[in-house]
Amino acid sequence: MAVAAVKGVTSNKSDCPPIETVVDMTGLWIGIVGLLILSIIGALLIHAVRRHYNDLESSGEGGFTLHDLRQLRDTGRLSNDEYEHMRGLLVGTRLEDPPVADANPDEEVRECE
Repeated sequence: MAVAAVKGVTSNKSDCPPIETVVDMTGLWIGIVGLLILSIIGALLIHAVRRHYNDLESSGEGGFTLHDLRQLRDTGRLSNDEYEHMRGLLVGTRLEDPPVADANPDEEVRECE
């Protein structure tokens, strides 16, 4: 035992650090598990939102198609100018001003004096 005492090492248990000085890892593990759970929930939420919007785009509920616009033009519900403007917006080539449809084309236009 004399050799151990010379080197500064003793064999009794008083050399161990007290329990309060040991780093408590439970808080760290709780934080890691919490972040993992939040990451999984976030990924599932993003997946659900993307699937919802992809379903809307594929079902055609997002707006008019060119076929719909052609049908409206052919049945007389859209004028050619309105059709061209809407087609341009749908395809991506925008016209300067949207066409204005007359409320009642049979009425005479009265000028104010």
